[in-house]
This record gives sequence, structure tokens and C-alpha cells, in this order.
Amino acid sequence: MSDIMKVFANNFKNIRLSRGLTQKQLADKINFSCQSISKWENGIGVPDAVTLAKIARVLSVSIDSFFIDENIYFLGIDGGGTKTVYTLVDEKQNKINEFRGDNCNPVDIGIELSTKRLEDGIRMVCNDIPFTKIYAFAGIAGAISAKFNPALKEFFQKFGFAAFEVNSDNCNIVSSGLGKSNGISVILGTGICIYRQKDGEQKRYSGWGYFFDNGGSSFNIGREGIAAHFEALDGIGEPTEISKIILEDHKDSNTFLGELYDGGKKEISYYSRVVYTAASHGDKVALDILRRNMRCVAKIIEVAASELCEDTIPVVLAGGLTCEVLTMEILKSELSDCERYDLKILGVPPVQGAIILATELAAKEKMKGENS
Repeated sequence: MSDIMKVFANNFKNIRLSRGLTQKQLADKINFSCQSISKWENGIGVPDAVTLAKIARVLSVSIDSFFIDENIYFLGIDGGGTKTVYTLVDEKQNKINEFRGDNCNPVDIGIELSTKRLEDGIRMVCNDIPFTKIYAFAGIAGAISAKFNPALKEFFQKFGFAAFEVNSDNCNIVSSGLGKSNGISVILGTGICIYRQKDGEQKRYSGWGYFFDNGGSSFNIGREGIAAHFEALDGIGEPTEISKIILEDHKDSNTFLGELYDGGKKEISYYSRVVYTAASHGDKVALDILRRNMRCVAKIIEVAASELCEDTIPVVLAGGLTCEVLTMEILKSELSDCERYDLKILGVPPVQGAIILATELAAKEKMKGENS
């Protein structure tokens, strides 16, 4: 569908609806079939000049009204350690399109593959809507790295968006979970990242990458679970149900080891599920792993909270580990003063926060234009 057909289709349908006419009522007035009206509203062709003039008279508008595109759109991108979600909405927040793609974290996959995946996702979700009509916010894991941030900004610049911003995926959590309120956001996914928001300013705690973060991510938990499995096999660690579960599918340790190294961080993160399964059955080794990891998260939350004065501090959690019941249960037990925190799991998709930030970006650009 061309841009002009898309603009005509949207305007034609909106004007018809604004006049309170059904497709059949309009078809009867211009002596056309309902199928013709439906075809035009779906962007399949444009009426000829004579028919356009007739439709304009019936609807009491100028012909130009069908071809003026004053609509703007908002693109939100949420790029985590496992997947990337792209959502496009209109000014009324109606979802136009959505696409789910692979991880685009440049730290994990390199900037070339990252931008390739992002370009595929952006073009897929935006389809034939002009980029000049779109305000975009991309919250991407690894995007604030000094090594990759300039390249990502240059990449987004080439689309010619009305305006865009690239930042951390944690901004999406802060926006959708805290809004403008003081509080703490926590991502417990493939990686861990914690932010404190105070008076509109954000400060990061942890989220330094899997080489340096000490716990609280599916990678940390999966790695410790696999290590406990090998120690149990070697006889230097305690017997654990983790080994029983792993050995059901991986009887050959050398083959298993090769798969782990080939799969890297994502493959290792997968085995956090094994730890949770064993822990849910009361396995001591698995429970100790989860307690140690949640103790790490609790400590970071408490340090971040030391700069906040609220009697009850909002803490919003997101990421794959929040799907596990034991995560919240153990985290609460590891906080020294659990009653001080209002812990909640994010109730909306993180990409919703990116859409909010894209909308705010549009408002800022409009204000700048009015003041210039």
C-alpha cells in the first residue's frame, strides 16, 4: 500500500464515521457498493476524480481533506536480553501494529547484528507509515554503553523520525511502573539492572554486565546451578536434584559442556529454570542458590533506598524471573525491613513504558517548536 493510499484510507474512514454513516449508507448515497467503500477504506485503490468530488459533496468536505495527513504515531521499542518488542500506536493510543523479534543487545551480539535486527523490526512494525510522522523511543539493554550508544543514535537518525531517543531498557520499566514518582525499578531477567528515581533523576545500581554483576539474574542463577551440578558429579559438592534434572537430558557431561559454551549466556540462563524447579521441591542446594541471589538483589535495593525519604518506597519488578513465585517470596525474606517497601511486579508490558516516553518526546518537541 502506498503512502497516499494509506492516508486516503484513514481519512476517508474517519470522515465517514464522523458523519455517523455506515458503509452501506454512504454507498447508497453515491450509488456504489459496500464492497467499494470497504476496498477504499482498506487502502485498495483510490476513487477516480469524479467519484471523489461526489463523495466530498455528500460528506461536506473538500477533496483535499482526504489527502492531508495530520496524524502522528508513537513507536516504542523494548529490547531485553532475550527478545525485542516493537509497538506502534496512534495519537489515541490505539495499537496499529506490533512485532516481536530477537535480542538486540549490542553487548551480546555486536553492533552490526543489533542494528540489522532493529532495522528489520522497525520496518516490519511501521510498514508503510512515513517515518516523518513517527516519534520513537527505544529502551534497549546495552544502549547506554559508551562503545555502542553513538552508533545506535546514528542508526536511528537515518530513518528520519519526527524525533527519537535511545536509552536503557530500564527507562521503560521506570516509565511504566513508577511514572514520575520516587522509587526503585528492578529488572531480573537474563541480566540484572536496578534504578533509583528521585525527583525525576535516575541513578543506576548494578547492571554492569554478566562478567561483573554478582547475582540476581537468570544467568547468575543458571551458572551457579550448573556449577553445583558439576561439583555434585565430582563428589566435591552436595548431592542436588539439579543434577537429577540435568542428567535426564544430558548424560554425557562433555557434550553438555560443549552445548553450554556454544550457546553462551542465553543457554546458561535457561538453566535458572532447573534451579527453580529443584528449589520448589525443597532441594537445599537450589534454595541456597536462590537465597544468595535474592540477598544480592535485596542489598542493592536497600542501598538505592537509602537516598529516598518516603515512608513506603515503591519497588517495581520486571523480567523473566518475576514469573517465578519463589522470586518474590525469597526476596521479601532477604530484605531487612520488608514492610518499608511496596514490592509489585510490573503489570503491563515494558514496551508500554517506551510508548509513554515516545509520547512525552513528542510533547517536548511541540513545546520547543512553540517557543522557537
